[in-house]
Amino acid sequence: MSLTSRTTGTSTNYSLSAGSSSSQGFSPPSFNASASGANLTGGTNGTPTAYDSGTAWVTVNGFQASVSYGQGSTAASVASAIASILNTNPSSPVTASVSSTTISLTARTSGASTNYSLSSGSSTSQPGTFSQPSFSVSVSGATLTGGTDGQPTVYDSGSVWVTVNGFQASASYGQGSTSDSVASAIANVLNTNGSSPVTASVSASTINLTAKATGASTNYSLSGGSSTNQPGTFSQPSFSVSVSGATLTGGTDAASGSLATPAVTLYTYDTLDNLTCVVQKGADSSAFTNCASAPAQWRPRSFTYNSFSQLLSATNPESATISYSYDADGNLLTKTDARSVTTTYAYDALHRLTSKTYSDGTPTAEYVYDQSSVWGAQIQNPIGRLVLASASAALAHTLSSYDPMGRVIRQWQCTPFNCGSWSWAQDYAYNFLGGQVSATVGNSW
Repeated sequence: MSLTSRTTGTSTNYSLSAGSSSSQGFSPPSFNASASGANLTGGTNGTPTAYDSGTAWVTVNGFQASVSYGQGSTAASVASAIASILNTNPSSPVTASVSSTTISLTARTSGASTNYSLSSGSSTSQPGTFSQPSFSVSVSGATLTGGTDGQPTVYDSGSVWVTVNGFQASASYGQGSTSDSVASAIANVLNTNGSSPVTASVSASTINLTAKATGASTNYSLSGGSSTNQPGTFSQPSFSVSVSGATLTGGTDAASGSLATPAVTLYTYDTLDNLTCVVQKGADSSAFTNCASAPAQWRPRSFTYNSFSQLLSATNPESATISYSYDADGNLLTKTDARSVTTTYAYDALHRLTSKTYSDGTPTAEYVYDQSSVWGAQIQNPIGRLVLASASAALAHTLSSYDPMGRVIRQWQCTPFNCGSWSWAQDYAYNFLGGQVSATVGNSW
């Protein structure tokens, strides 16, 4: 007979005994029962299931991202939890991305200083049951790697120059400068500085020089150069200058005039015999066509006129172009010079000039005629004669008084120093031949 306990556990190793007896008095009885032992055997207590719990962490530059694990945790879930702390805690020096159980770290800032210290670990909350934690964390090394200090952008600055006959035209360069802009700046110095012996024209980064004077002596010495303000950073300046040679070329002395080699000056006229062009060819044998195409060394001068033969423009090497206009009576109305400064003229009914005004703010000049008394001064024989010339109020005045022959016999003059208070009076005397015999200077008004 096999016996099985209805319950489980060591407590079911029940005591066991067996025996037999005859109800009719047979001895021994016909059947004998024996037990396998004093107790049932095989009853054991079951072992309970225990789940590990603990902590896993990663420490970056002293900042520790620590998470707890327990029943149901996986390596991937522990990695994601650590990455979440690294990404969301503002004190974390890094951001983290996760691929399965691997965490990749990126420093929030840059530079070699972000190669932060790096460590990790884990521990179990039940060391009596588990000899080691269920999850371990390993790091790639003792520090993060790959952080390098960036190189700051440095812009070169310096100077570029061209020297002609000892005159140096220098321009500075820096961030944003180009070879074209540097060339233009140098040309501007050559064109605007009165000490420059040449004029300059620019085509892209090329400067063409023309001597202001003529002759072989204008084959001036020529050199160029550049330098950087930061030789420790730049081994050479960003812009270099090359010149066509050690001197300018093309300057020649004019041949002496003779019947064989005359110094030629050409004149052209319009159909009304108005002079329209003058060129001084000298001994140059080149053909002349017109003023507009004449080379600069011929010193071309050109003139234009209206249908009344009044000068409308005059272009000369010394003064460039000056333009003129006239009123309906033929009086000069305006004159505009090469600086775009316009002088405007006004007249009285007898076409006598009464004022000149200037567009650049130069004081207005005014002229008065025929008056017998000006500012208390008595003017003799004023009719038909200029009695006052002035340059705006209280700046400068000249009053004139005349004899019957129209000769100045007294003149009052003042400057900004004394106008409005007194003037210098000068008296003149003449002999019967009209020659001046005396001039007397005194103070008067």
